[in-house]
Amino acid sequence: MNNTHIFMKKYIMLFVAAFLATTTLMAQNAKIYLKGLEGTFITIRKATAPKDFPILADSASSVLESTLKCPTPLFLTIENGKKDAPKVYFVNDEVPVTITLKNDELTVSGGSELNKKYLDIRGKLGKLNDEYDNILKEYAEKGEAMKKEPEEKQREYFQSIAARIRDVNERIAALYKEVYEQNRDNLLPSFFVERATQLLGFDYVAEYMATYKFADLPAFDPIRKEQEANKMKMPGAKVVDFVMNDLSGKPVHLTDWVGKGNYVLVDFWASWCGPCRAEMPNVKAAYAKYHTKGFEIVGVSFDSKKEAWEKAVNDLGITWPQMSDLKGWECEASDLYNIKSIPATILFDPEGRVYKVGLRGELIEKTLKDIYGE
Repeated sequence: MNNTHIFMKKYIMLFVAAFLATTTLMAQNAKIYLKGLEGTFITIRKATAPKDFPILADSASSVLESTLKCPTPLFLTIENGKKDAPKVYFVNDEVPVTITLKNDELTVSGGSELNKKYLDIRGKLGKLNDEYDNILKEYAEKGEAMKKEPEEKQREYFQSIAARIRDVNERIAALYKEVYEQNRDNLLPSFFVERATQLLGFDYVAEYMATYKFADLPAFDPIRKEQEANKMKMPGAKVVDFVMNDLSGKPVHLTDWVGKGNYVLVDFWASWCGPCRAEMPNVKAAYAKYHTKGFEIVGVSFDSKKEAWEKAVNDLGITWPQMSDLKGWECEASDLYNIKSIPATILFDPEGRVYKVGLRGELIEKTLKDIYGE
């Protein structure tokens, strides 16, 4: 028996063990039929937790069978070492699916009505995500050259990029809301809850989950944990402090600024984040206009390399305080305030309580105008 088959058996055991631990909803075993995948190395992960260890790896079988009792969104990837390796999403439940590789493309056929709905939504999301990526690609190609243009022209360009990104996000949010409103009797909303929470807002999702018939399943424990973290961002919530280093390496507390008598915008960003950089001219304009009236900003960087963080601060002309633990997405702030995408902002009032969240673009100016006047 070669190493590949030993590896395969090891992961199949993990696959079965993971499924045995899942809440029972159905009696039948789940099957995945494979066509055209002989001799390839594939992995299967949960779509709702893509960073988790693979729950299945296989390179030879034509049919995979598990003891999965609860419908679970998965994705299969051909592990060929390429960044754009073929990948396909599907729902694994009591109705078998067939995954076919042809002309270097993966397709899914068969499956339940839930699976078909899921594939339809995934297809629509894929197109919107491609549009989003194309905007970032354009920004990467033109953004550096724009730095040589006059400041007003730079600002107009960056604002146009930010507006286009907001437009795509709004259409993604509308799609998620459609999914939620039209699928109250099945598990489909649960497959998108993390991203939906970011785009539709904590209040909407919390209210939805309060009457959602599947909300009490053990599989929703991470969602409840996420909702608990989101309470830290609800209007009126008291600031929860954390400690990171500033650019000089000195430990600083968030509460060195928040709760000291001024409105403070906490801006979660990173040097590698295109949308963050595109949004920065709006943040800079707000700081320039209202800082003399007491408005403060604290940047919380999700960088992992100090050199990149420091260079971005200098290149973007950021003059407000910065802090980071250089742990990327594993930073303390990510879990504490449930920051799953950036740019993200929390505006605290002078007493250190959450005033508003998610301020971007024109909303920053509008909110500060309401507070400080012209």
